[in-house]
Amino acid sequence: FYFQEQIPKSANKLFGVLADYSFGVFFLHYYILLALKRGFEHIKPEILEGGYINWLLQFTLVVGLNLVLVYIIKKITESNSRYLIGC
Repeated sequence: FYFQEQIPKSANKLFGVLADYSFGVFFLHYYILLALKRGFEHIKPEILEGGYINWLLQFTLVVGLNLVLVYIIKKITESNSRYLIGC
């Protein structure tokens, strides 16, 4: 396909990682959101207020933490990670 040829290889690798970890991210993101919300409420509550910059920072933080957590769980539990986080 023409569109696939235009995507850089680094983007394909990123999309591959997201595809591999997608169910684990889906499964864990709620718990990470709760933990971050509680943490920010105690540290700096104004971070939770609206705004595009705050939303973008929170989104990036949640996705990044999810990917790192799924990666760590997969490394620790190896083939049994499917039973724990579904991927």
